[in-house]
Amino acid sequence: MTKKMDPFNVKIIIISIICSLVLLYFGYYTWNASNSNIEHLGQRGDFFGGIVNPILSCVTLLGFMYTLFLQRNDLQESRIQSRENLEIIKKQTENMESQSFQSSFFEIVNTYTSIVNNIRSKDPTTKEIKVGKSAFNVMYSNLRRKYRSNQRVHAKVDDINLITASYYTIYRAHQYDLAHYFRFLYNSILYIESEPNHEKYIKLLRSQISNQELIILYYNCAVSKFGLKFKPLAEKHALFDNMPAILLEEKHGELLSQQAFGGRDYSQLMIDSRPPNINLTLYPEGRN
Repeated sequence: MTKKMDPFNVKIIIISIICSLVLLYFGYYTWNASNSNIEHLGQRGDFFGGIVNPILSCVTLLGFMYTLFLQRNDLQESRIQSRENLEIIKKQTENMESQSFQSSFFEIVNTYTSIVNNIRSKDPTTKEIKVGKSAFNVMYSNLRRKYRSNQRVHAKVDDINLITASYYTIYRAHQYDLAHYFRFLYNSILYIESEPNHEKYIKLLRSQISNQELIILYYNCAVSKFGLKFKPLAEKHALFDNMPAILLEEKHGELLSQQAFGGRDYSQLMIDSRPPNINLTLYPEGRN
């Protein structure tokens, strides 16, 4: 793309041409005069020098000023270009960091899935070994069974001691698997928090956790000494926001703050979890 000539540059060229013409004129006039009148040559030379020297000095000064002007423009353009380059580098770095974090996040999800798939629990009713998320179903059933049994046997014991003792019974039976599971989830959330836009990733991670996992995780945060560090994270990120109302007692919903349920009371969560009343007369095909 051709650039237009700078007006200041045009002026310098015009001045230079005029000065050159003046020099040629006086040179030619002096040469002719020297042949006819050698006596006045010195006087004409002084006159010529008195005129040309200021012109040359002026042209030199203008050229110097123009050079400074060009350098100033170049410096400004360099600064603008440097800022643009820095912005480009910054965006590229952010994109690379975002891609790196996303890659790490999906590794976290894969590792989480692998850990869950390796958890086992024996169903006391069928004597079958349940694996993965089904193992948490067995843990939840065992916790509920143990808690009801403790209520019957130790009717005068405070409820908080009953649920604590019941939970520790389940935890001890699966200590190796659950300790690894809880530690991984805890450290994963800490790592995800380092990302500026971390809430959406925590929600994605939370969506991988089944309802029975949430129950076991809830009681670990609420009554276990092993969940003391996890409890603030669970409340901060509302890990139990979408948990169904299947705690062993409604009052157990008070063991964590409302923030853990997305700013709602557990009683409100129970109402929200109820299925809507459906008038079957409007749907005859739904009748038996």
